[in-house]
Amino acid sequence: MPVFIGGATAVAGERLLAIIDWRYFAAGDNRELLDRLQGQKRVFDITDGGRPKSLVITDNELYISPISPLTLKKRNDRLRKEICESDCVEEY
Repeated sequence: MPVFIGGATAVAGERLLAIIDWRYFAAGDNRELLDRLQGQKRVFDITDGGRPKSLVITDNELYISPISPLTLKKRNDRLRKEICESDCVEEY
C-alpha cells in the first residue's frame, strides 16, 4: 500500500526504511551524506518551497517531506493495520 509523504508523492510501504525528524538530520556529518546523495540525484525535495519536517528513506531514494515524522508514522501504521487485520504478524 502506498504511504502519502507529501504533495502528490507516495511510496510503497514495503520500500519504506525510515522516517527521521529533519532537525536531527540536516546538520553535521549527516549533512555531508545528504549533499553526496543529492549529487547522485537520489534526494527529492517535495516540500514545494515549504519547511522540511522529515526525511523519508526508502530502499533507493530519500525524500525531504513537509509532513511531520509522527504523522507519517501514523499513516504507515494505519495502512499496515488495515492490510493485516487478522492474518499478519507484527514485524516490530
